[in-house]
Amino acid sequence: MYLLGASYTLRDFEWVFRDRRFRPQLELPVVIGVVNERGRSPFFDYNAGITLRWKDFPFNHVIYANLESGIGLSYTEHVLAIERERHMRRDRSHLKFYWPIQLMLAHPKLKQHQLAVFIHHQSGGHVFDTGGSNLIGIGYRHVFRER
Repeated sequence: MYLLGASYTLRDFEWVFRDRRFRPQLELPVVIGVVNERGRSPFFDYNAGITLRWKDFPFNHVIYANLESGIGLSYTEHVLAIERERHMRRDRSHLKFYWPIQLMLAHPKLKQHQLAVFIHHQSGGHVFDTGGSNLIGIGYRHVFRER
C-alpha cells in the first residue's frame, strides 16, 4: 500500500497542568492509498478522520518528536486480500473504521522534515464487520508550519 496524506490543523490548544504548558493540536487528516496486492489491478483506499497530535516531550531539544492518534472512516474500492484470507466465511465491508497512530521524529533545528513511523489500522469494529487489517510503515512528512 502506498499512502499520501495531508492534514489540516483545526485548533491549537494551550493547556496548563501543574505549571507545565501543553500544546496539542486537533487535526483533520486525509489519506489516499493505492493498494497493490500483486495479483490484481491496483485500487484506491480513502481515509479521513480527526486526530490529536501531542508535541510537548521533555527531550524535544535533543530529538524533536510528536505523536498522533485519532479515529475516522476508511473506504476501500475492493476488500483487501488479507481480510478475505483471514475471514473466509464472513462478509467483508468496504467501509471500515480508521485508526491512525503515528510517531514523527526530526532534528530539533529541522522540525519541518520528519521521519514518520506509523500504524494504518482499519477495522469493522463489530459495526461494519468483524476484523480488520494493519499496515505498519515508515515515511516522510513535511510540515509547513513547523520551523
